[in-house]
Amino acid sequence: MNDLIEFITNLKQTPHLEDNLDELSKLLKIIIDFHPDSIFINDKDGINIFANRAHLDVIGMKWEEWVGRPVYELVNTGLLSHSVVTRVIAEGRPATFLQKFSRGPLALCTANPVFDNKGQIQYVIGSSRIIEDLISLHNQLMEEQEKSSRYEATLQRIQSKEVAKYYTCTQSSVMRNVMDQSNKIGASEAVALLTGESGTGKEVIARLLHYNSKRRNQPFLAINCAALPEALVESEIFGYAGGAFTGANPKGKAGMFTLANHGTLFLDEIGELPLAAQAKFLRVLENMEIQPLGAGKTQHVDVRVIAATNKELRDRVAAGEFREDLFFRLSVAAIAVPPLRVRREDIDPLADFFLQKINAKYSHHKQLDPLVRDYFRNYPWPGNIRELKNVIERMVICSNNDIIGVNDLPDSSWDKYLMPEQSESRTGSMKSTINDLEKKMIMNAYQHYGSARKAAQSLGLPLSTFLRKLHRCEGRP
Repeated sequence: MNDLIEFITNLKQTPHLEDNLDELSKLLKIIIDFHPDSIFINDKDGINIFANRAHLDVIGMKWEEWVGRPVYELVNTGLLSHSVVTRVIAEGRPATFLQKFSRGPLALCTANPVFDNKGQIQYVIGSSRIIEDLISLHNQLMEEQEKSSRYEATLQRIQSKEVAKYYTCTQSSVMRNVMDQSNKIGASEAVALLTGESGTGKEVIARLLHYNSKRRNQPFLAINCAALPEALVESEIFGYAGGAFTGANPKGKAGMFTLANHGTLFLDEIGELPLAAQAKFLRVLENMEIQPLGAGKTQHVDVRVIAATNKELRDRVAAGEFREDLFFRLSVAAIAVPPLRVRREDIDPLADFFLQKINAKYSHHKQLDPLVRDYFRNYPWPGNIRELKNVIERMVICSNNDIIGVNDLPDSSWDKYLMPEQSESRTGSMKSTINDLEKKMIMNAYQHYGSARKAAQSLGLPLSTFLRKLHRCEGRP
């Protein structure tokens, strides 16, 4: 509307206006006529001189009924409850109020004066929007916000449940100690540093810290410092102002600290952060103020920081690759996440956890042969929990049977991870090996399902055959 007023005010100042006035008038009418808001123009005496299609639709009048009539007459005859135009002419300033059209709905009308060179009102330009449309737009906005809130709450619940399920997989004392530490540190606002090999589940611990804090209903954002090109690290973490560098978004970009405001920011592989960014990061930790690239001033943020690394930061400090003051600042609450090979009691429950999720993902109902579990318990898992999950997913996809056997293991190198007694059994006769495997499968299925009928179905055996074999396994006639 302001652009339109300025256009009309300056129209008479256009050089050689007499040469193209007709064309300009036609163009202006087309533009205004197709505008979605209703637009009307009155002269200084309140005479209607123009109305676009939208306005005629709102007031329920035809062009010939509207143009040339004084707005006062429309009020006196009851076609308008009152007029925003008369208010503007009387007071000489913009006005806005609700107006009822007798042939149309209630509308919110706004009008602005256009002055001549002597400061006298020359025109009044106004617009109106049907209240029902505004209410509808408001309701749509509220509905979308509600949907967004429900989605965020649902996502938080799902992630929280995932963390809770992971917690139930913890049977080893060393990992129980880590969980206890996480519960205590999570309730604080302290900066936390998670250390451990790649794939040990440091992000899961970071989420546990978040869900144990007062920020649990606020954003949890994660960023991998090692995956960021060095030239973009600062702009991604701290953001940038419009035009900060060549190719930058003219409107600027919010960094991770801004997006995580009031929540938690998890910086994985913090040891890969360039030294220049480390200095800026330390200042943020000290005063919780960030300065986006190219910005002239700082802005306050309220973010809980959790960092993680699979490097030995002390070695990087000694090599001059990591700031010592930042290392000590991050180490206020340090948690060492142990590798899977020192928490073997967790292998079985973790395997079951991943198997359940992967079965659901691919609509399978596959089970692990007990011998495969023996392999799992003895394998060193250099890739830790991530490797365990990936191995199980590969076996579920590639196995041809509902019972995942040793032949479904990724490669033959797993043989050396059998227990000695298992290796000996594998060197015995084929018949004894098959009998041992059959016994294990029968007993495992029966213990798992607790029902002979269901166990028989899982192995593809008739119930009578399964019962006969089960009795033989139990030493019964």
